[in-house]
Amino acid sequence: MNIGVPVGARRPVRRWLSAQTMAWICLAAFWLYIWRTPIWSADDLLFATRSGTSHGRIAWDRVLPLLADDVNNRVGRSADMLAQFIFSTGPLIGIIMAACCFLQSFAVWRLLRAVSAQFGKGDDVVSRIVALAAGVALPLSLLATEPGLAGSTVMFMAANVGYVLGSAMMVAAAVLLWRVRERGSAPLWQLVLVVAFACFVGIHHELLALGIAGVVMGLAVVTRRSDWRPSWVIALLVVLAVSFGRYAAGGLWKRQDRLLRPFPIDDLSAVQQHRVLAVFAVSQSLGVHPELYICLAAAVAALAWAVRRKVAHPQVFVAILVVFVVSAAAMAMVATKVRRNVTLNAATLGRAEIYSAGSATLLLGVTAVAVAAMVVLVVSVRTIAQARIVVPVTGMMLGLYSMPVLLGSPYGRTLYVPMLMCMVASVTMAMVALAMVRADAAQAAQGADSAQGVGASATMAAGDGERANVVAEDGERASRVPAAAVAAVLVLAASIGPAVQGGTHLVNAVDSNIVVWKPVVRQLEAAEMGSARAVVIPKNLPRADYAADYTGVGVYYRGNLAKYCGIPASIRIKTR
Repeated sequence: MNIGVPVGARRPVRRWLSAQTMAWICLAAFWLYIWRTPIWSADDLLFATRSGTSHGRIAWDRVLPLLADDVNNRVGRSADMLAQFIFSTGPLIGIIMAACCFLQSFAVWRLLRAVSAQFGKGDDVVSRIVALAAGVALPLSLLATEPGLAGSTVMFMAANVGYVLGSAMMVAAAVLLWRVRERGSAPLWQLVLVVAFACFVGIHHELLALGIAGVVMGLAVVTRRSDWRPSWVIALLVVLAVSFGRYAAGGLWKRQDRLLRPFPIDDLSAVQQHRVLAVFAVSQSLGVHPELYICLAAAVAALAWAVRRKVAHPQVFVAILVVFVVSAAAMAMVATKVRRNVTLNAATLGRAEIYSAGSATLLLGVTAVAVAAMVVLVVSVRTIAQARIVVPVTGMMLGLYSMPVLLGSPYGRTLYVPMLMCMVASVTMAMVALAMVRADAAQAAQGADSAQGVGASATMAAGDGERANVVAEDGERASRVPAAAVAAVLVLAASIGPAVQGGTHLVNAVDSNIVVWKPVVRQLEAAEMGSARAVVIPKNLPRADYAADYTGVGVYYRGNLAKYCGIPASIRIKTR
């Protein structure tokens, strides 16, 4: 006798698994198509040839000296050495780059599945579809929000290793740390591996280290007193120490000294410089990508409104929510005023002076209030089992944003990972808010059905009309569509919807560039075999915005390209 899940119940599960598998196959095919012909950037060729060997072959005796130079003198990170290893794989480079992009979506999906797993019975097909759709779509939606990131980050292979693959590893580390916390106890070897991986992510890139530090602080907030085991304490402290300790790398600060400021501020003190840069970053970010932060504010409000009756002090909680909404609106208005002052007066006053004015100080003040209110709201949900994962996700987002704000980087690839995690945090909050509303509605409907039966018996026995009114009120409450649910659905739609646009633009731009670059690949192959006298490469690609670091006109670029392909000095590489 076969006892188990009925055949009829297994069919929806199989259909869902088939649809899920097909979605991932389609995404893998998409990225393999995008990366079918990788196009070299200047920095890609630098890392691929710095061992002095053709085709990027690794000179193992130079690995440690080059890594030490990266950490101590150049950039203070290990990402460039990992890129060099990838560039040594020849025909596999495109497949590996496609895998980096695929793994980013997969890691985001696993994080959102960890979110929906907290819903218990509420972890149904709706939450799973949302998690899958968001995992697949969010990286592409980000490219629709900021198309320049496609060229400066995604299609720039060295940057892809640092930021795209780096963000995938960071999110994976966050999920693994969360799982260890959820289990309450884990074998020592598993804990050691998770901690080692999280530390590796922090060393990989300085920005990711702040994201990991935010996750650790969030996990510390949601860990119950009874779960504070010595091994867990040591694990969190080690990850936190490595995340902050890696900032002692000398190359990080030498690179920072080489970077140009967005405008002259050398005559200001260090504190004033960071204050001016913070105002610049906040005002420009709100102006360039307002939809991103509107979604985040709406998601915070939806989450807070959905859980307001379940927190310790509901009235205080609602008051903080009002403070958040008012300060967030004030941020938008004051940032608009600051940007308008720059437009009108930058030529006469200078931007540093404008970013030090009274409106700039007010912007910093309302930003601090809004962020503090958001932190209080998020931390307040730590006692709610279905919502506590929001705390480390928000911690990761805030950790990532701290560097661009302090350095005054309101756009470019420095904001790639923070913006992605802003979208992930918005979707996480919206999913939790929607799940809470649906659970409340189901409970109200169940209560109404139960009360209806009792009320009908009471009415038949005593003719009591008051009970019938109670039944009607419960039914009306179950049928209402709460504002939190509406806001959550809008946030999900706004976050996932632009993916088609981002993906379409990426395909069109990459196709245009590959059409021009494929003949170059054939010429390079012929030159390597000695059957060509010269190689002609384009001065610029048709979609230069999707190949930001391509410098075909540079002698340096052409020399490294010849070195990588092993082309003899007698064969010239020319531009046209």
